[in-house]
Amino acid sequence: MSAPADSSHDKSREGVVFSPFHAVSWALKIFQDQITRALSSAHKCHAATIATEFHRFQELPPEIRRLIWRASLPPARIYEPVQGICAFVDFLSSRPTKFVREWPPPAMRAACREAYGVCMAAGRFRFGYFDGSSVRGVWYNNDLDAVYYASDDTWRHPLGDIRNIYVGADIALNSAQFARFVADCDVTSCSRLVVAVDPRLQSYEATDFEGTEPFFRPMRDDDVVGLRQTPGGSLPDDVNKSTVAWADLKLILKDHFKYQLVMPRLEAVEVFRRRLTGGDEALE
Repeated sequence: MSAPADSSHDKSREGVVFSPFHAVSWALKIFQDQITRALSSAHKCHAATIATEFHRFQELPPEIRRLIWRASLPPARIYEPVQGICAFVDFLSSRPTKFVREWPPPAMRAACREAYGVCMAAGRFRFGYFDGSSVRGVWYNNDLDAVYYASDDTWRHPLGDIRNIYVGADIALNSAQFARFVADCDVTSCSRLVVAVDPRLQSYEATDFEGTEPFFRPMRDDDVVGLRQTPGGSLPDDVNKSTVAWADLKLILKDHFKYQLVMPRLEAVEVFRRRLTGGDEALE
């Protein structure tokens, strides 16, 4: 206990003021580093570990406790509506949207009332029988989570107020089809639109997506996103080729959104799929 006092005294003699604010900041920095290391270790190790109680947690300032609860929320998730005839039947019957993979609500929300409040402030139950109800709904974080419409038979779902949208490149490359997509999916709330390039998509069966999840590689402006499918008049004057690069398609999409109040941030990614393992399921 004497070492910090000596250090503080030495710093004071050197002209540096070691105020109570600095002491609190120093303590919070150490605590934050400990939490970060603990969360990092938990993500790296899928094996079950014995929980350690922190009996003085309630003594922390409310702001710090809320930061800790927010840090325990799940990372961004991709929700893919199912493909095929079952998707269309669900739409006609007003049944809740089914997704290729669904997650249970965050486990941390059951810890206490404060954790529940943080959880439900970050996300809410959606896509069920009633908006905001957990009846056949899924917990969705509108700031982080995204809906991925891989093909034209997956957007037949009334999913409005989506901020992050992934759309298949085949849809984005077809000007008429993309216009219908924009109208049907009500993308006025979209702040981030990601064009997902998956050259193998047409060879997939609907059941091939089960037990898998997509992951993405960012694409550059000069990367080819697909074959030219749009009428010549809809492309920039200097584009005269059979393939379309992301920079060219970006200009087309910006033209689609020119009358929208907010222009979404446009990105492009290449899609890969990996099969889920037992460890992935356990982390849900």
